[in-house]
Parts: sequence; structure tokens; C-alpha cells
Amino acid sequence: MDLASLARPLIEIGRRLYDAGVLAGTDGNLSQRYPDGTRTGDGELVRSGAWLVTARGAHKGSLTPGEFVLLSQSGESLAGPEPSSEWRMHRAIYQVRPDVHAVVHAHPPYATALALAGIALPADVLPELVVDFGEIPLIPYATPGTDAVGEAVQTHLRQANGALLGQHGALAVGDTPGRAAARMESLEKAAQSYVLARRLLGAAPRTLTGGQVAAALGAAGHESM
Repeated sequence: MDLASLARPLIEIGRRLYDAGVLAGTDGNLSQRYPDGTRTGDGELVRSGAWLVTARGAHKGSLTPGEFVLLSQSGESLAGPEPSSEWRMHRAIYQVRPDVHAVVHAHPPYATALALAGIALPADVLPELVVDFGEIPLIPYATPGTDAVGEAVQTHLRQANGALLGQHGALAVGDTPGRAAARMESLEKAAQSYVLARRLLGAAPRTLTGGQVAAALGAAGHESM
């Protein structure tokens, strides 16, 4: 099966996030789920619910089509090499989020620093975070690559579009790879601002009031939380 056409968007965001310092070396993993009727470059129909994920040990800044694995909805390998050890985490998100068609997992410096310190990034410190993420849970640590990670993610990511993973890194999701990547970039930039503000103040910065949150959501066309 020719996976080159399917892999192209993920190759692009891997290079983009690597160049931005959000991904380093073989860290992290990327995936995309395909709607019914999707075909590969050679015209072969992709199985309903199938999704592509980066292979184990792939360098995200120089991905090739041969470094992706096509998995079925249940996680059965359909084409490609061995998948990333974190494939269960991606599958868990797709199982509970029908609106999500792309997942980015990375270890960006500031977001990961917060996760290592056990400090949550409150979405209500910035109106943009409230609108785009809803909330940003700090998910308790579970051994990477195990079903426990998937279970934890399913518990905390049913409504949010991003999360910090305790002692691990960060997650961002979207309806497209570009959207998921943009959220990861926004999450890291917000984490950087939050860390700097805490340093300047010597304490956590203030959050938006309930009225300010409602106004931000209203201006963006969201229902009040």
C-alpha cells in the first residue's frame, strides 16, 4: 500500500514542529485518522476508521513515508513498520473524540517543565486558551506505551483540546494535523509566558474572572462554560 500521500501532512508538521524546537530528535509521535472513502496515492481504499501514526524511533524533523504505520480502528497493523510505542494513547483519544482526526504528542521545553514540576497550566490565564482549549488538564503520570496512559487520557481529554502529561510532556488534538500542530505551538508559547509570569511575580498570575471567560467565549461564538 502506498502511504506517501497519506503521510505528507504529518511529514510537514513534523518538520515544522522540529524546526520550532517543539519536537527534538525521536521524541513524540504524530497521527492522523481518515474519513470513509479516503484512498492512498495508488488508489487503494483506506479501511474505515484507519489511522496513520509515526513509526517507533522515527526522527520527526526528517520523516519519510516509510516511517509511518497504518493501523485499523482497533490497533491492528495494516501496513508499515513497527508503530510508536505510544500508539495506544492515540487510539484512546480517537475512541472518545469523534471530532478529533489528528493527535500531536511532544516534549516542548516549557510545557514539559510544568508537567515535570506538577504545575497545571490554567486555560483561564489567557482568553485564547479558553476559546481554543476549553481546559488544559494535568494528567497524572502513567508508564508511557501502556494501556494505563490511554485510560488516563480518555478520562481527562473528553472535552479539552490539549493536556500536560505528568512527568512526560504534552498533547494537542485537532480536526486536521495542521490544527493539532498549531495547538501544540500555542500550548508551548502559553506555557512559556506562564512560567515567565510566575517568575516575575513570585506567584501564580491572576486568572480571568467568570464574566471575562464568558465574554471571551461569546465573542468567539462559543456557548458559555
